[in-house]
Amino acid sequence: MAGMTKFPQLKLTYLKKSTKSLPGLVAFLSAIGASLLIVVATFAYNHWYADPQRVFWGMIGNNLATNGVTRQVIQTNGPSKSNEISQITFGANPTIHIVKKISDSSSVPATRLTLEGIGTPTDDYQRYSLIDRPPIAAQNKPDYSKIYNLWVRSGTTSGADRDNSPPQLFNQTLFGAMIFGNLPQAKRSELVAYLKNHPAYKVDFAKIQRVTEVGRSTYVYKTEIMLRNYAGAVQLFAKALGLSASARISPSSYALGDKLNVEISVDVLSRQLVKIGYPDSGAQERYSGYGLSPRLELPTRSVNSKTFQEALRAI
Repeated sequence: MAGMTKFPQLKLTYLKKSTKSLPGLVAFLSAIGASLLIVVATFAYNHWYADPQRVFWGMIGNNLATNGVTRQVIQTNGPSKSNEISQITFGANPTIHIVKKISDSSSVPATRLTLEGIGTPTDDYQRYSLIDRPPIAAQNKPDYSKIYNLWVRSGTTSGADRDNSPPQLFNQTLFGAMIFGNLPQAKRSELVAYLKNHPAYKVDFAKIQRVTEVGRSTYVYKTEIMLRNYAGAVQLFAKALGLSASARISPSSYALGDKLNVEISVDVLSRQLVKIGYPDSGAQERYSGYGLSPRLELPTRSVNSKTFQEALRAI
């Protein structure tokens, strides 16, 4: 159109260059962000989640929030060896299933025994599931298979098929150096607070040992269990479970300085107890199978110890 000024055409060179470099800029910023995230995550893991004190008390809390756990105890005393596996199950009807295998190589061939036990808060059931021993002199090798189905029962209720005595298996297995159970959150928090405020575990968290167990990072805590304070925690725990054994636990029976030396190994990532070592005796307990709660049927037939002894003498 006549009289109108023509403006020069704008070149979009800068815009085009910027558009082409945008993906590279995004990738660069993403790399920086990912690196920062890794740094932050590593810092948080090392200084917060993997803090030795947090790991220890996290393990204590996890022990009190499990449906079940398996404990293995292996002991050697000269020619005698034993391997005991205890499976503890919590719930409406808590039970403990124990299988203990014993071998004694002082004789040739070696003597082998397998004992099985089932414990509840009110009853014990025990039997031999294997007796393999060499014959005496020129006698034939004894056959014990007839007694393998004889479960000896003991409990607080009397009857012809049981012994009237307090059950032992459940309490002896449950009240070890660590307490296990499946408590409600409020009861769990109360018990953990008691263990902290009445120091049951004396640990120098600045002097832990860092090791690798089956390819996993593990902390080893050299610990003194103060028995009077720990007995008070066990009594509180037994009351929370509604166990009659709580009345038989007496913290005052321990002196203030009574203690037990243990080495407690804890998986850092899962915060699960892996092992308890007893330096004074050399014994070790290994823990696994957290959360498993297999169904266990109680024996339908049982005998008292007198009937069992008579059957054993007959063999």
